Amino acid sequence: MSNEDNLRHCGKPRERQFIGNAAKVTEQTETFNPFDLLIEQIRTVVREEIGAASSGRGNLLTAEELADALQVHKATVYEWVKSGTIPYYQAGRFVRFKLHEVLDSQRKRSENPA
Repeated sequence: MSNEDNLRHCGKPRERQFIGNAAKVTEQTETFNPFDLLIEQIRTVVREEIGAASSGRGNLLTAEELADALQVHKATVYEWVKSGTIPYYQAGRFVRFKLHEVLDSQRKRSENPA
């Protein structure tokens, strides 16, 4: 087996450098980073989450966005929050909504009026 065959057999990449008329084959060392697999898995999860967020799945809406989706006034949304009519998430003074949760709660209320 020649030197070039050994390089190919080991699976290591090789590089040819041309110096004048002679070609010199040099071996590039391929270092294995144990974190490469972990980094690739993280990238995959991030891509999936970005895709899910952009498709609207699990998106949190502002009161104005919810009002537009339900075709009601923004003040009505805040009245529903104050009376506890619709589910919401609060972070400090900010209130956010999941459209599917609000629609489900409205559907249940219309089926079982109190």
